[in-house]
Amino acid sequence: MYKYKIYNKLSTSLSKIIDDDTEHIVGYIKKDYSNIFTRFIDLIGDGKFFNSFKIYTDG
Repeated sequence: MYKYKIYNKLSTSLSKIIDDDTEHIVGYIKKDYSNIFTRFIDLIGDGKFFNSFKIYTDG
């Protein structure tokens, strides 16, 4: 099982994805907005409207 924590639901910074068994980083996840307008609407809605994420593998 993999786990990650997103501390700020409006942040677009990378968060680590960690393998629960080995405790190694297997990739990264970050919130993604298609344009500045969707980000602004999500800011007004406290991060509840747009939930698009990008996954980056580590290797």
